[in-house]
Amino acid sequence: MKVTRGSFMQKYSESAFYVIIALLPFHGFLSVWMTSIFGYGLVIRSWKEILLVPVVAWLIWRLSQKDEVVLTVLKSKMARMVMLYIAYIVSYFLLFSISHHKVTTAGLVGLATDARFFVFFLTAIIVFNQAGDKALSRRILKKVVAIPALLTATIALLQVTILPKDILSHFGFVKPKYQPVLYIDQDNIYLRARSTLRGPNELGAYLITPLLLFWGLIKTKRWIRCMVSGLLIGAIVVSYSRSAALGLIVAAGLLYSRPLLGYIRRHLQSTFTKTLAISVILVVVVAGIFAAQTNTFSTLFLHNNRNNNTAGSTDTRISNVGTLFRDSFKHPFGSGLGASGPASLYGTPNIPDNYYVQIIQEVGFIGLVLFLVAIYLIWRELRGSNAPEARILAACLVGLMISNIFLHNWADDTLSMYFFGLAGWSLGMTHKKVRTKSENPAKIA
Repeated sequence: MKVTRGSFMQKYSESAFYVIIALLPFHGFLSVWMTSIFGYGLVIRSWKEILLVPVVAWLIWRLSQKDEVVLTVLKSKMARMVMLYIAYIVSYFLLFSISHHKVTTAGLVGLATDARFFVFFLTAIIVFNQAGDKALSRRILKKVVAIPALLTATIALLQVTILPKDILSHFGFVKPKYQPVLYIDQDNIYLRARSTLRGPNELGAYLITPLLLFWGLIKTKRWIRCMVSGLLIGAIVVSYSRSAALGLIVAAGLLYSRPLLGYIRRHLQSTFTKTLAISVILVVVVAGIFAAQTNTFSTLFLHNNRNNNTAGSTDTRISNVGTLFRDSFKHPFGSGLGASGPASLYGTPNIPDNYYVQIIQEVGFIGLVLFLVAIYLIWRELRGSNAPEARILAACLVGLMISNIFLHNWADDTLSMYFFGLAGWSLGMTHKKVRTKSENPAKIA
């Protein structure tokens, strides 16, 4: 079968990818606003899946025609593991629905939540393996990553400074379903920015990837680098997301720990500089110990207010995760898709604040093992790539996996589809291009 790089579906697939990546940071805001005006919330929130339907159908048709590109990409160990996980959760959903004689909305949403980002990932690899002008693709992607990130970071800073605190209430964010104003543990003191994402934690986690891509890929003047870095880091700070901060520290540490240690060894040669460095470290440690005893530190970093007797989010989250993890052993094969995580809000709410506990509660320990193996193989592919963006994404993946210990980041369509879309794009661009027979005809003896 002949599939040219300039075909309509190839162009549509690439364009749909760029549109999705560009609009995902605004998805949380726009979906709530549009739903408040027109209704049909589930349909409006599915705009990205609707864009992908023709692409996936086209790729399935190509697979049925034994297309060389699709077959080659899907034969890799990584792709097979991802497809095995997708097949497992789809089979689980079907068997569970048949045995219970019903299909629930929570189950359907859970299936979409757990599968769509992996489908988007594989789709991006196949599509961009055949990208016509890869230099142009890289230029376009830099823009669709940078511009939305700068906009969301700017809006985040404006939310905690100039804009009215309840401005989102004019765009459909109305209690009790949506909180127009968010504070740390709702203490009405420390306002948390959410920008155009679903919440402050999602904002912080989202900005990790564009920030590290900017540091690693964009070569510009120092003052511009400082200004952009300050803007993005400032937005993460005003989100007060500890999981995002931890994820950023881990990801940046993986990328820059070795160069930093080399720099320290080169510049700490004299006794004076060594003494000065040790003194600075001691001052920082002592200051940190004293700061940890204050109520401000407890509120901002532990989200526990010492001035009241109510349990903070830290204590509540630790208690809930421990209890829910122990309860998971009572149902080692899971309780069905949509039984845990954000999808459970369409049925019986159950939010364990841990994506891995969510997987166990939905599809059991087998599902968790398959998921983690698939993630490891994706990380290995990214880490082994020669492209700088792939190695940056590998570090980001580790940081985001750690943040999922405390949240449901992969259950958020903005975060999961954004990251795995970029990962699929990177692997598709850097993998050796598969040549079709029409491009490289076999010689006839």
